[in-house]
Amino acid sequence: MGRRYYLFLILLIAFYVPQLVQAQVSIGLDGLTCSMCSNSIYKLLQKVDGVKEVRIDLNENIAEVFYKAEISPNYKELSQKIFDAGFSVRYMKANIEFMEDMAKFGNSYIVNGTKYVYIGNEEKIMRGPVLISLVGKGLMAKKELKKFDGVINKINPSSSNQSYYFIF
Repeated sequence: MGRRYYLFLILLIAFYVPQLVQAQVSIGLDGLTCSMCSNSIYKLLQKVDGVKEVRIDLNENIAEVFYKAEISPNYKELSQKIFDAGFSVRYMKANIEFMEDMAKFGNSYIVNGTKYVYIGNEEKIMRGPVLISLVGKGLMAKKELKKFDGVINKINPSSSNQSYYFIF
């Protein structure tokens, strides 16, 4: 009986204790032409707080940035580092784990202290791992950003100093 109890307890803990989630950010890069270019971006992205690993794919012009568990990505800092190196961001997408017990306010979610405001047309339930696209200056191509200007200007997601990002 004691052995079954401990086995049950171990299984219960394994399934109900929140797992540490590592965020992954994919960044489409414009202007990347050689290994020296990718190396300069690699070095700058490695210096961002919370970054665990960076991979640059020169053939696809993509940077994959992996954050340490339970640390929210600082997308604006990633974007700024890329601009500082002389390149631009074509798109920025992230795999984020949305937990069931997460605070939700209308179309907004708070993940590790960062507020995400969903601006898509259709109702979307954010639960489990979700691939999100970030919307904003420096987070996507200017041409794409123009499609969202009207929506972004109407929304004031936070009156506090809490950081927030528009997503779809």
